[in-house]
Amino acid sequence: MKPTRKMPLFIITDASGVGKSTISEALFQKETRYIVLESDVLWNDIYNKPDENYREYREVWLDLCSHIA
Repeated sequence: MKPTRKMPLFIITDASGVGKSTISEALFQKETRYIVLESDVLWNDIYNKPDENYREYREVWLDLCSHIA
């Protein structure tokens, strides 16, 4: 198996409306070493399980980030 080089993973997370998209856009414009993704593109009502702390959604999102990194 060939070793792979993993890039650092930088996650911006917080409640709705606090500026995550704004800071992500600023990073995208300034830095070329980042891949900027918006996690909302993965959202689907099947993940709307607050009683499970949205665990399945977070696992899918982090799995995607891991594969891209």
